[in-house]
Amino acid sequence: MNRKFSSAVAWRVASMLSGIFSGMLQIKILSKYMGIDQFNVLNGVQTLLIYLPFLDLGYRTAINRRLLAGCSGDDRNLLICFGQALYLRIAGVLLPVVLLVVGLYSRLPSVQLAKQPVSFYLALGFAGCLSMLVFAQVNLLVGLGEQRRVFQLNTLASWVTLFTVWGALRLQFGLWAIPMSMSMVAVLQGGIAWLLCARIIPGFRLVQRVSPTDFRRLFRDLRPEAVACFRSQIAILLLFTGDTLLAANLGMGKAAASSGGRYGGAARIFAQIRNLLQAGSEAVWPLIAQHQKSDASDQSAAVLALSKWLLCLNAWLYGGVMGAVIIVLAPFAEWWTRNEISSWAPEQTLVILMSLRFLITGISSPAAYYLLGAGRFATLAKSCERELAMAVILSLFFGPRFHGIGVAASFLAATVCATLTPLFWAWARSVGLKPAAWYFKIVARAVVSAVASGAFAWVGLQIWGKNAGTFLSAVFGCTAALLVAVAWASRSTPSQESNFLGKLRYLGNI
Repeated sequence: MNRKFSSAVAWRVASMLSGIFSGMLQIKILSKYMGIDQFNVLNGVQTLLIYLPFLDLGYRTAINRRLLAGCSGDDRNLLICFGQALYLRIAGVLLPVVLLVVGLYSRLPSVQLAKQPVSFYLALGFAGCLSMLVFAQVNLLVGLGEQRRVFQLNTLASWVTLFTVWGALRLQFGLWAIPMSMSMVAVLQGGIAWLLCARIIPGFRLVQRVSPTDFRRLFRDLRPEAVACFRSQIAILLLFTGDTLLAANLGMGKAAASSGGRYGGAARIFAQIRNLLQAGSEAVWPLIAQHQKSDASDQSAAVLALSKWLLCLNAWLYGGVMGAVIIVLAPFAEWWTRNEISSWAPEQTLVILMSLRFLITGISSPAAYYLLGAGRFATLAKSCERELAMAVILSLFFGPRFHGIGVAASFLAATVCATLTPLFWAWARSVGLKPAAWYFKIVARAVVSAVASGAFAWVGLQIWGKNAGTFLSAVFGCTAALLVAVAWASRSTPSQESNFLGKLRYLGNI
């Protein structure tokens, strides 16, 4: 398990580092070729389309869980064929719906400021549907036990996207660079994923035939699990895209567009950081699915120990990173995105609110992924739906007056109420632990790490100043948090439960 988990995490980290660096470079490039109003429009529709592949009715995750749990050869092949047939049908239904939605989106007052034809938004919608189909194909590799291949393909996609966007902008294609890059990446990723699946599965084809009787039977059998998963996917989709859309469109005229653009730029940075830091959590859920019904108690115990350790580690990581981000993000964005006309730097208040929200969701992610691997989709869906409902209601009240700040405060308040404690309680009870003890253990680590990181990042800014000095200040703050975590881990002899870490058993105290 160690080698498989380590390989998946290593490639996940490589994938996310590629995403961060290419994403930051893309923001730098876009800020040179377009104004904040155009970026606001682009960010809104692209945010929707980036998450479109997750609207798969939940069946891909349900199928992958059954494949990972182990099934006979005939059942395995039938599941794979069912997935291929299902996603072709979903794409056929989804395409006209998406084209209608992006067409309506193009009529919003703040969107029309970009002065783009409807055909531009329709091209984005088509590219998004193609990406959805490719996403399903790529993620079949997870169910086949080849999770690292998914991360390798994501690494490739990050850099292809960057260079395609940069080249198209240089050739003066303008905003059309985005649908061009999305389509190119989809074709490249889909082709490679198909070849990989064909090497693993004899006789694998992109278009598979399934008898109507088998199709209906599997659709019904998987439906309860898939629907619960779909509910959580919809809620998560809206939680991490709805805030950007609300910030851009609540209020009137250029004030809302400018606020939405700044919010969207900050949200992109936070999304990249969050994706990097949850690498371990994302890599562990297939292991949980594999060993959930395993007769090997030592393997199940090792997976549980890994889940508990990731909760502690995530608290240190998120605390350390978000503590530094609170201090350095605003001056960094001011330097990184400034052009001849303006900059896209978010306000300091917005940075604080978004940092606190992502800290809460981040330290809870291992618990959420454990519940995902265990098939507790309904628990996740209920928590996410509660958070979304509260966030939208508060945003509709505060957003028109305070724009991005009001939306950020609303989503933070909802996260505190729906995620700060309920996910810990659900996870702890599912594995037979005391919820309150684990809750305070995790929160204490996050607070100590954030305070240490933030304090040293502030000192770094006084020493090295702003502009490029923000990099050094962030590293200084994160290093301070790391040293505090190492000192914490060295305080006592590790328990037997830490044996899954091998020679690094002292990290079990983290």
